[in-house]
Amino acid sequence: MYSTKKKFILILCGVLLVAVAAGWLFYADSLRYGDSYSEQQRRLWNERRQLSPALWSMWTLELNSTRYLNMIAPKDDASWTGIRDQKKAKDEGLKKEQVALRDREKPVFQCTPSQELDLASLRAFELSRRECWQRAQGGDADACMVMAWRSITNNSENLLSWRSMRDLDAWLSRAEALKRPGALFLKNFCRMIQVESSKLIEKDSLTGYGYSNVACPDYTGLPGYGEFEESMRQGDILPYFLVRDIVFCHRLPDRDIDLLREGLRRKVKTGDVQAMEDLAALALDQINIHWEEDISWELDHSTWSRFLERNIPGKWQEDGRNILVRMGVLDVADTSTVQNYREGVENARRAARLGSLAGMSYWLSYGLWNRNFYSREDWEDVFRYYRTLIEKGYMPYLTISRVMQGPKLDREILECCYGSDAVGKSLLGKQDAFIRGEEIWFQDFLEDVKKNGDAKKKLAEWCSWRGSDVVLRQILLQLIQNNASFIPADVSAVCADKVQALADEGDPFGLYVLGCILEEGIWRTRDLGKAWDCYVEATRRSSNKDLTNLFYRDFCVNGHLSMARLPEAAKMALISMAIRHPEFPGRNPSFVFDVTEDLSTLVKWDKLGVLLYLIGRVYEDGIGIQPDKKKAMDCYSQGRTYAPCSERWEKLQAEFAPPDQKEE
Repeated sequence: MYSTKKKFILILCGVLLVAVAAGWLFYADSLRYGDSYSEQQRRLWNERRQLSPALWSMWTLELNSTRYLNMIAPKDDASWTGIRDQKKAKDEGLKKEQVALRDREKPVFQCTPSQELDLASLRAFELSRRECWQRAQGGDADACMVMAWRSITNNSENLLSWRSMRDLDAWLSRAEALKRPGALFLKNFCRMIQVESSKLIEKDSLTGYGYSNVACPDYTGLPGYGEFEESMRQGDILPYFLVRDIVFCHRLPDRDIDLLREGLRRKVKTGDVQAMEDLAALALDQINIHWEEDISWELDHSTWSRFLERNIPGKWQEDGRNILVRMGVLDVADTSTVQNYREGVENARRAARLGSLAGMSYWLSYGLWNRNFYSREDWEDVFRYYRTLIEKGYMPYLTISRVMQGPKLDREILECCYGSDAVGKSLLGKQDAFIRGEEIWFQDFLEDVKKNGDAKKKLAEWCSWRGSDVVLRQILLQLIQNNASFIPADVSAVCADKVQALADEGDPFGLYVLGCILEEGIWRTRDLGKAWDCYVEATRRSSNKDLTNLFYRDFCVNGHLSMARLPEAAKMALISMAIRHPEFPGRNPSFVFDVTEDLSTLVKWDKLGVLLYLIGRVYEDGIGIQPDKKKAMDCYSQGRTYAPCSERWEKLQAEFAPPDQKEE
């Protein structure tokens, strides 16, 4: 009897304990979010985050990359479309709740940019271009290396232009003279890889080129490699940045980056904040560019994928792969790309908590993607780090926040809480740092001249720190948009002299711009013969694989701008001149036809119809060949969405029509 009663009491106590525990857990969970405004916003944000797990949203919040998502959970495109639409609708509903809450509470966002950033405390690659250039001029070897690095990425083309290659070589030579480890190897590596990359590139449009991602040729025998290898062991990230960005269409071996990571990890164990920043930079700097490709490459070259390739018929390989993904045997989270990403995020977070501005920038820009939900601490970090970076005017964060493609979760969080106007005002007074250091608009140059005088000296400086290609693009844009009529005479004379000097050096871009000046008679006396010579020389000096991209004016449609690579733009300028100016010294109809034949392979990429018009006119007018109006009509017919093509087609159609149809 007693035993039964004791058992009953024990069971009852157990039930009560379970009930209390369950109640406590429920109650604790219910209090996970408080009643304050910020806590309610955090709850809504976490509901939005749970719609898209971290691995999904690292690539895109809108889930528009089914190729990447199929690596996580294989589905057909229709299924992913349905999932995307459902999640998007739910997300939009939650966002409306956030905005309604914000508008009801009207919270005040305070950010006072009163602090000044100590530029001396920043590393060379954290500085703006101009400030880095100034440091390099003072003999800083790291700054010279960074200027070389920025020569690579100056034009968004990692296969270098004629000018960029010379700028790169000059900066590396200066770094080598200053005994910077890795500079000698980098000079030799860049020269080698430019030659190797050019062999792989194929023209596939007026503005783009196709290439293959193939293994990088062995470079361990190049002069200076031993020194470079040792710098990797020591955790020296800057030389690797140059190698990574100049490799273009080749895949680097893992050897050097593995040495670099190990070197940085050893330093992190000692509490080295700079090493934490570098591990973050190594993983996160190019996440938008290579994320999907790197994960796909790893999965395609995994042991299981190779097994399927060897043992399963081709038509069943995809099904087999999907089964392995569903079983968890092939898992995106297991790839080194994801693991390195998370390592970078964690080190960014550690560095940020130790006061690192770079750590704060990386965590806000990329670390938020790694969260399935935001803790209270995460939430507080967003506001605190953003204020700190804006108040100090931290240049890399200002740059990333303005130009980074894809979702900017930090800004979206802030704007959901305070409104875009309130958050945007926090940037006022700091945008000049971005403009000063990373962008160039011709108006900025004019303001610089107006403020500091000596246009010749200022133009030379701008070409040095921002790159001649970028300055030439701006000059060209002024020429073709408004005939540069608003530029003061003394400044325009300096600009014309600079273009002439660049052309005299053999710069194909400079030759092209000089041709435009002489053809239109802007800043120089009009001389069609010399303009023709400039265009011809530009085509000869610019390789068919030159990736320099530029605007050119459509002479048929005033004010209409088109874009092409330098070799194609120069050839199109020659054809245009031959059409619009039947007679001038040096005009060579045979050469025009040769150029036309070369460009004819690109007509399928001519979405506007400009190229089709030019080729049609060559056939119609018989420039370098006998007139062939039927071929001309074929060109005009293909490009009839372009008004000049349509007009020429109708004219020729009328000529070929029967007499009774002509009268009608």
